[in-house]
Amino acid sequence: MNNFETGKKKFDLGLSFLLEEKYGEAEIEFLNSLKLVPDRISTIKNLILIYIKTENNNKLSKLLINLKHIKNKTEIVFARAYEYYFDKKYEESINLCNSIINKLDKEFEFETLGLLARCYREKFYFLESLKIYKKSLFKFKKNFITYSKIGYLFLEIGKLKKAKIYFEKSRKLKPNDKINLWNLSFCLLKLKELKNGFVLYENRWAPIISSKKKYQNIKEVKKLDEVKGKNLLIWGEQGLGDNLLFSRFISGLINFTNKITLQVGGNIEIFKSLYPEIDIVDGSKIDTNQFNYQIPICSLPHILGINKLEDLKLNKTNLIQKIKKQNNFKLKKNKLNIGFSFYGNQKSTYAKYRSLPLKYFYELLKNKNLQFYNLSKGARQHHHSDFDFFNIIDLGEKNFLQLAEILKELDLIISIDTALIHLSGTLNLESYLLLNFNSDWRWFNDYENTIWYPNVKIIKQDKFNRWEKVIEKMTKIINNKINKKFNERISK
Repeated sequence: MNNFETGKKKFDLGLSFLLEEKYGEAEIEFLNSLKLVPDRISTIKNLILIYIKTENNNKLSKLLINLKHIKNKTEIVFARAYEYYFDKKYEESINLCNSIINKLDKEFEFETLGLLARCYREKFYFLESLKIYKKSLFKFKKNFITYSKIGYLFLEIGKLKKAKIYFEKSRKLKPNDKINLWNLSFCLLKLKELKNGFVLYENRWAPIISSKKKYQNIKEVKKLDEVKGKNLLIWGEQGLGDNLLFSRFISGLINFTNKITLQVGGNIEIFKSLYPEIDIVDGSKIDTNQFNYQIPICSLPHILGINKLEDLKLNKTNLIQKIKKQNNFKLKKNKLNIGFSFYGNQKSTYAKYRSLPLKYFYELLKNKNLQFYNLSKGARQHHHSDFDFFNIIDLGEKNFLQLAEILKELDLIISIDTALIHLSGTLNLESYLLLNFNSDWRWFNDYENTIWYPNVKIIKQDKFNRWEKVIEKMTKIINNKINKKFNERISK
């Protein structure tokens, strides 16, 4: 068998893996095929699509470096446009997309229109993005991907009913597309359609969306009846905020099982304070042989059949009451001491929406009656000059157990949508959540109160990407607190 025949065999095997969405296996076969038959465009095309699908810009860039001798091929131009997109060079990406479209080259036309729409969406040109998606629908009729993308666009701008319509249109065309079903779950949950929302939320385990499930050598819970009198391992997933939020559902299982063990990656003491009646361990202390069943923590509402908002409430027994004192932390006297978190995880998809630029706090930071304490991890290194100028005390690098103790001493907590708000909510402290208009499904479409935490109040944008009125409302609240605190002092 010559190189071409062997290369074709590997190419065909790569295609079969690609159809099964086994992207890692497909990549290996295509790369081996490319070694045997260099510069074969069909192989290059599939590798490009894999790296785009998996959003692996490093591998895409490496491939383009190795193919720099190939000029003016639509596949290469398209890949370069995506490379710019991944690097957030949206104008450069738009220019390359338009160059492909203007050539009237049918190759990659569908993908190019999709990328062009994504670039405009990232620049907040949502109407332009929608026009391009509709153009794509006209040219490539009944395409489930485009319907799903339009649904996601409406979801991003908070048009939930329209988003649902397009997600459902996509679903009719391809019922089992995991990404569409996953995005539909966000839409349903935000619309408070909890039962169906939590069912579809299980699609987060699709290979293209998430990493593999842990502890697959232990049988996974599929029905609640299975864990009667059994030893159950519940394991944490996503982030600390998610684990804190979803841990409330453990209460519904405690009297149902023989024994429950919760595995979390860190901050064990926090969860021990919440649930002294169950075992809390980290990943290094798991003997999988002692468990009959396992379940990821965010699957608990689905297994429990949660379908009412009432079922989401924080049970009063699920509040952190006692935190072991570790710090000799002293507040500033004669000041209103405020902890604030304004800087979220920049790797997060929603970071650009929910992070609140520090400039919006400048007027408050100037107030001599206030002392601000930063609670955002990594914020100081990006805003060190502001921290020094306004005398912001940095607590961002403390662990959550240390923060929990400090939070209980503060007069007020202000936070964007980060794990910090889940900690203060679980501590039952007076807190204000400064929320973006297109907020995460967990906050539904609520503007004042949240069912998750009784002491957390919401101040939400009334228009997309506009923080001015949020800060205005927060300033009034703080000024009232200042007046109250200092009037009380005078009266004494």
